[in-house]
Amino acid sequence: MNVKVRWLQGRRIRCAHCKEAFVYLHEGTETFETYGVSLVSSDEGMQKEISKQARKRFAKKIQKTKVGRGLCPGCRRYQSWMVWESRANSVIAWGLGAMGVSVVFGIFLIVMPPWAQEPGFRLGTVAVLLGTGIVVGWRRAIPAGVVPKRVDPFSITDEEFRGLLDHSRRADADPLTEWYFSARESAPGNAVLLSVGCKDYTGEEFFPPKWSSETVMGSL
Repeated sequence: MNVKVRWLQGRRIRCAHCKEAFVYLHEGTETFETYGVSLVSSDEGMQKEISKQARKRFAKKIQKTKVGRGLCPGCRRYQSWMVWESRANSVIAWGLGAMGVSVVFGIFLIVMPPWAQEPGFRLGTVAVLLGTGIVVGWRRAIPAGVVPKRVDPFSITDEEFRGLLDHSRRADADPLTEWYFSARESAPGNAVLLSVGCKDYTGEEFFPPKWSSETVMGSL
């Protein structure tokens, strides 16, 4: 049996533009195999199996720097590495899509008039399609400048995160899942939510030890 897990990690960084620190929610989706667990019994057995796999899979993942994205609440800008990562992913996706269209167009040319089957026409058409895909991908990536009107509910100030911790403490809940559900009704595709804690990449140890990624992962 395969179980889809949506994992959440709080990351604190210092903005390279305005030098203010902020916290953003980094998330991703992983699929875990739980073959045989259903024969044992229950949700508890499944949870143990998922936790065992999660510890191995996320041990290195949570240590990586410069991943994910979050709009700085102070200056309303993305970090440069976030912009370039977004551009690379977007250009690759749209470029591959354009290549797919080119292949389909090439097959279609078989029934076209002879002039449309000339190498020059074919190469020119492919170049236009690929160029269009790259341009569209570049423009659809997150912007490099100030975006004052964009709302990012998963990027907050230190003070706002402290407020989130206070709320979670009163509700006896995990702060990251509370944060997630404050902006979304459910996990995508009925995935199970898994908090992997928080990590301060500024080295200032802003997060309480109870909610650090190291502590949370160790308790899975």
